[in-house]
Amino acid sequence: SDPHSFSQPNKVMASHLRWVGTVDFEQKQISAKASWLLTYASEADTVVFDTYGLLIDSVQLDDNQTTYWKLDTPQPFLGSALRIALKTGSQIVHIFYRTSSQAKGLQWLEAEQTADKQHPFLFSQGQAILTRSWLPCQDSPALRFSFDAELSVPPGLKAVMSASNQAQMQPSGRYSFSNKK
Repeated sequence: SDPHSFSQPNKVMASHLRWVGTVDFEQKQISAKASWLLTYASEADTVVFDTYGLLIDSVQLDDNQTTYWKLDTPQPFLGSALRIALKTGSQIVHIFYRTSSQAKGLQWLEAEQTADKQHPFLFSQGQAILTRSWLPCQDSPALRFSFDAELSVPPGLKAVMSASNQAQMQPSGRYSFSNKK
């Protein structure tokens, strides 16, 4: 049990993430789909994720049918629990969401603030519990997960992650990443 996380990995743990996101520098927002592979430790009808200021658009289960979800009342420093109803046998939950321009784990720099003063810059951070401001997750240092990700940025910019990275600039602005733990 982690007092800084609403998640309940002793019931259902998110073990692998398939993430697809698009960066919008004008809105200072990431729009994304987080698809979590679930591992059950016990019988459960709900999975709980940590969030902080995320705008949840919809939630679907592996059969692509919408399911009931609820954001709890925000708690200072911790954000809100995202509670998602599961069906028996659900293996994957898809969360469609957007970040807030005030996400604490995202740092947006205008072009004028960068060394070459040509392009804007974005970097993310997750420590100590800031990941939940840009990804609905079970945000505890004790929990690890593998991931595959695709990120779209404006053409002419390069995206990198703490994972395998594409060495060449992609003219489309679309990048793929993989981290197997």
